[in-house]
Amino acid sequence: MGIVFMMSLLLLCFTSVSPNPVLLQPESAFVSPGTSVSLSCTVKNRDISDRWLRWYRQRPGMTPEWILTHKSTNDGGALFRGSEITDRFTHSRNDPKNTVTLTINNVELKDSAVYYCSIYANAMFLGNGTELHMIDWKLQVPSLELFPPSHQELTSAEMVTLTCLAHGFYPGFVDMIWKVGESQTQSGVTTSFPKLESDNSYTMSSYLMVPVSDWNAKEEYSCLFKYKSQDTLVQKSISLNTCHL
Repeated sequence: MGIVFMMSLLLLCFTSVSPNPVLLQPESAFVSPGTSVSLSCTVKNRDISDRWLRWYRQRPGMTPEWILTHKSTNDGGALFRGSEITDRFTHSRNDPKNTVTLTINNVELKDSAVYYCSIYANAMFLGNGTELHMIDWKLQVPSLELFPPSHQELTSAEMVTLTCLAHGFYPGFVDMIWKVGESQTQSGVTTSFPKLESDNSYTMSSYLMVPVSDWNAKEEYSCLFKYKSQDTLVQKSISLNTCHL
């Protein structure tokens, strides 16, 4: 019995694995164009001194983009940037604290994005991402349109759809909120990702499904548009009383 126990214990030791690295980043950062901002990333469960660190960013409505790679200290610590990344982007590592920092100097509006740090340890591990928001500049206020349910839905469906369209706004970090009467609701809401247009502005749509009986009860429905970095609200409201089908 003792031999079986010892063999089981040895097998457990040989098959145990280290916990996966966890990369911690602030949820958001705010910066004024023309200034500098530093985005930190702390790695848990893994020593970074022998690891290469990478950063990626994703602008709203676009695919992820590689920014830079910082070789491990043990490999000389050289820094490589993406083809369209200038020396405005710098990087530092603090191996004893398992922390790295991406600094963006002379920030531009186009730098508004989600920034992800990354480490490879038998697999690729990403941080949770930091949203970089611009402040202290004039926002592009969107054109907001709110459409009632279609006649076909109203005459043949138990659930009907209200459609809210926002276009001509920048940057793309926004919230679209629905209210029924004076109360905010998330039930029945579907919202698209922002889409970058050829003029570098964004469009976005949000939909609210409600029972046709609620619509016929002449309740007021409101669609609100809000930049995450500002308190400015754009609102449109509609009800059976205010639209003509």
